[in-house]
Amino acid sequence: MLDYKNNLLSEEWDYIEIKNSEIYNITVFDDGNQRHESLKNEWYLFGIWKGKCALVNKHNPDIIIQSISRWKITN
Repeated sequence: MLDYKNNLLSEEWDYIEIKNSEIYNITVFDDGNQRHESLKNEWYLFGIWKGKCALVNKHNPDIIIQSISRWKITN
């Protein structure tokens, strides 16, 4: 698994080591994330900050969502 720490928006974000056993799904695709709606909806969490999360797609690790509200995802 790649290290995504450099993909966090700022140093204020907490980097989370990706756990292959923890897969998240996006429940609300808005705020520019609609373009990812056609992807297989399985994501790894790699960062958190003030109710926001950073995600990377399980099936395409080049696809990163740098900020999405925590309430928009489930695991």
